[in-house]
Amino acid sequence: MTSIGLGVTVFERTKKLSNLLSSISANSLISTVYIGDNGRLTDEKRSLYATEFPFELEVVNLEFDAGLAQSRKAVVEESDDDFFLVVDNDVKIPHNVSNLLTILQEQQELGGVGGILIENGRIRSDCYDLHERGPLLLKDIREDKPIRSVDGHPLVQFDQIQNVTMYRRECLEDYCWDPEYVIGWEHTDFFLGHKKKTNWEFGVCPEVMFRHYPGGNTDYISKRRSHHRIRQTKKYFLDKWGYEQVLNGQTNWLESHDGLPPTEAPASELGKQGLLALPTGLQVHLMNLRDSVRKLRGEPPF
Repeated sequence: MTSIGLGVTVFERTKKLSNLLSSISANSLISTVYIGDNGRLTDEKRSLYATEFPFELEVVNLEFDAGLAQSRKAVVEESDDDFFLVVDNDVKIPHNVSNLLTILQEQQELGGVGGILIENGRIRSDCYDLHERGPLLLKDIREDKPIRSVDGHPLVQFDQIQNVTMYRRECLEDYCWDPEYVIGWEHTDFFLGHKKKTNWEFGVCPEVMFRHYPGGNTDYISKRRSHHRIRQTKKYFLDKWGYEQVLNGQTNWLESHDGLPPTEAPASELGKQGLLALPTGLQVHLMNLRDSVRKLRGEPPF
């Protein structure tokens, strides 16, 4: 029987990590959990790491505040599993997570298959494609997405999907997380790197829903939302890939199928449609202006 490795990182949210580990059932096919720990080793963590689980637990101790991307890359390098589930520590593993494995085994062109999130009373589906518009990178769903069946499970393909994804080993070896990103933009970099440098494709199985419990203490939030850090990482992203700005179109798959006629769409979506109709040079200028305003407010750039 094929086994699955699970990779997760932790900084300070030990309780959320504990809830994640407790949600993994014995029949989930997850044989080993790899934890990339780039926080302080507390008594709470020591107790958790000493707990008996129905799977092996391997902790990779990293330099303090090494960052999300380096931590993810470290757990990938520590593992040798053919299939590797990567999640954040604030989710719970659903009972049908092995459906992702079934799809990967049936569709050899797929490098990864993810689920969607149940969060704060809503279903969240941040899945979209990546397009180039001159000096802009556009995140958008520009066409109807066909839903096909793979061994009885629904599958929808996108360029970028959420961080509740099972990958095959070869995909992660061909392009992995760039450790230069401490926080922010590492996720887009990962999928853009695959779009530009590999032939792997990605998809979502919407019947696999991960419950998501975001948030954390003040120290966690201050680092997670640090406008200085995210400005630095966004600049690194733009310089690395040769873009001047990034523009968000429709990035929520379920909302792209809300059935509303264009005249009844929410004001935010109408605003996006208007922005997308502008010349690219003006779009870059407006996005730079938006980021400048957010900087004055002490907020990170989009």
